[in-house]
Amino acid sequence: MLFGSLVAGWISSDGLKWIWVIFGLILVTKLLIGRDSWRLGDDVPNSFLVECYGVAVGIVSTLMSVGGGAYITALLTIYGRPIQQAVGTASGLAPVVVIPGMIGLIWAGWNVQGLPIGSIGYVNMLGFAAIVPTSVLMAPVGARLAHGFSRYQLETIMGLFILTISIRFLVSILLGV
Repeated sequence: MLFGSLVAGWISSDGLKWIWVIFGLILVTKLLIGRDSWRLGDDVPNSFLVECYGVAVGIVSTLMSVGGGAYITALLTIYGRPIQQAVGTASGLAPVVVIPGMIGLIWAGWNVQGLPIGSIGYVNMLGFAAIVPTSVLMAPVGARLAHGFSRYQLETIMGLFILTISIRFLVSILLGV
């Protein structure tokens, strides 16, 4: 998360969009065309490789300004966890990614000029004030909804959502807007 914040301090807005496009499309591939047979094992190993994956998730998630839940969920399902358990675990781990990432983005953008009103560094407090309470209030609704869908349905919905954002950023880059 700290490294992601440092990178965010010097990368261009187009660079951040490219990160969204690339890592969004990687995730979309897993969600929309991934198969149940795509497994690395029956249990998440206690290994250095998994720890490296966690660090990478923190860096990429900070640069994408997301909680990392989708990437943690993908890892857990590749290791055979049911989608509902994977989503629940990822949701519980989100603060571990989000809070240090937010602190790092405040620090990285501390003296940057021209940020929107209400910004402290690269974190907009107006957005924070709207998103955090809404997310907390809607989490139980989302959990109930998730249990009403199959794994395939959840992955398709999430995949289409991420694909839409990735395409929007790609178009923005290509058209220079």
